[in-house]
Amino acid sequence: GRHHLPDLPGQGLPDLLAADSVNHMVHRSDPRTGEFLESLTRDWAGLQFRQPNDIGIAADDSIYFTDPDWQSSTGGRIFLIRPGTKRQTVLLDEGLNTPNGITVSPDEQRVYVSQSRAHNILVYDRRPDGTLENRRVFLDLAAAAGTGSAVPDGVRCDVQGNVYVGMVGLGRILIIYPDGALHPRFIQTGGKSPTNITFCGPERRILYITEAERGRVEKVRVAYPGLR
Repeated sequence: GRHHLPDLPGQGLPDLLAADSVNHMVHRSDPRTGEFLESLTRDWAGLQFRQPNDIGIAADDSIYFTDPDWQSSTGGRIFLIRPGTKRQTVLLDEGLNTPNGITVSPDEQRVYVSQSRAHNILVYDRRPDGTLENRRVFLDLAAAAGTGSAVPDGVRCDVQGNVYVGMVGLGRILIIYPDGALHPRFIQTGGKSPTNITFCGPERRILYITEAERGRVEKVRVAYPGLR
């Protein structure tokens, strides 16, 4: 996934943030005109971002994003863009296997990351300053769900702490309980390649799904409101 549509009233940011894989940055733009406004990672002086892929936002406006390396199983990284008027980009972890989707838990205590070619979901504990610690495997999807060659892509949480995962090649959105157990139910998509997912609507109970195989956006109503 490349784009995220948060609601940030009064936060000094427009509605549209993009993890820009072509120009190697995370930027903000005007959702009404598409006008580029600024790079949020312009302060970064380290190794160039390879392919910023997905964004997750905490309640305090901390922005997390993934930077996979599709040529290497150990070149992926995840970053934090600190909130405030003068944003700072911080490397959180590296040596990852194609980190893709990223999201923050409803209690703000965890951050989840899908690793596409590792076929798993990682979870980190979130420190008060927004940095992460204690990386571990939250769920091995190939073992738990029998997903075979299907790869996890976008991830989002609902208010109950359930984690929704788009599975490219399987045509499903899997749901994982907060304890790491796989929910027996899943969301079937019209095509085999659900990628980005996000919650929208007045109650945030509509899950929007970008489906790459057929090149369309799908939506489904879910049981609980979702997080941005």
